[in-house]
Amino acid sequence: LTDVSKNVISVMTAQQVYDYVEKWAKQYDEEFYNLLAKDSEFAKNILNIDRENPKPRKDIACWSEIKDYVSYFFDEIYEKNYELPENITSDMAKEIVEAYMKEYCADDDKQQWFDRFKALCEPLGYTPNVKEYKKNPDAFKGHVGDVSTVIRVAVTGRRNTPDLYSIMSLLGKDKVMERLNIALKHFGA
Repeated sequence: LTDVSKNVISVMTAQQVYDYVEKWAKQYDEEFYNLLAKDSEFAKNILNIDRENPKPRKDIACWSEIKDYVSYFFDEIYEKNYELPENITSDMAKEIVEAYMKEYCADDDKQQWFDRFKALCEPLGYTPNVKEYKKNPDAFKGHVGDVSTVIRVAVTGRRNTPDLYSIMSLLGKDKVMERLNIALKHFGA
């Protein structure tokens, strides 16, 4: 039933999901309801990440899961978590965040944004090509996915999220930079 529910919810529009979760939250979670209702357009944009496309994400099985699923968008319920991939140390993460902060541009389109990640790789000892890493892992610290995962963790507190570009666009430059600065202090501690 969980799989069926995930499949059904994954093909709903953001408006449909918003309507259902708002109704649920109004009855069962006043705090979350207030966050959603404060800016319904923002909430709908959050719920539309990786939705309404040929391969929508299938992360949500019931309305009660959505609060945790989107919590990093709301400071009131966001919980910091800086758990890194096993192959990334705090020093490596600090170096990646410092380099990314110098290059980050909130006005980039998705391709420009991803190109910046790839450009960071080689100077830091990572490869922008995952296949190259798999072919010769001892030649690199990691690959572009590791670099983006560090930024994902720094911004969202999660190693797995929907599209990071969309998340950062919705959070906005000031919030992204604030979270990167906080993560930098954590990794540098």
